[in-house]
Amino acid sequence: MNSVNLIGRITKTPELRRSSGGKYFTSFTLAINSDKTRADYIPVVAWDRNAENVVKFLEKGSMTGISGKLVSQQKKLSPTDQYETTLVSVVAYTITFFGERKPQKKEPEAEKVFNKSLVNEGFPDDNIVPVPNDPN
Repeated sequence: MNSVNLIGRITKTPELRRSSGGKYFTSFTLAINSDKTRADYIPVVAWDRNAENVVKFLEKGSMTGISGKLVSQQKKLSPTDQYETTLVSVVAYTITFFGERKPQKKEPEAEKVFNKSLVNEGFPDDNIVPVPNDPN
């Protein structure tokens, strides 16, 4: 059984992207306090309607709960690497929003990004997350 349940805070305001197959997704990092002096940073990917809702309602610092599955991918991080690295992330199936909603602007941020024709441009250097195959 592959099941993950996490509660933490989003480290960077998520952005909506489009995969090369045309599906919408967002990736973000969830910070989870391990103890008073340390946090674990877990990469998360949400697809389709979940991705749209994350972008629409959550921002940096938002407390959220994630239920999903763990996925891994073997990858060389640079062409000169001799060995492959295992990248692990969570594909979110259920997302629970805790706390207040993100303030809505005249044009919601999700709609601005949604209306642009984005192509998967990769991930920021500080948040390397594999884009897993479509969960369906």
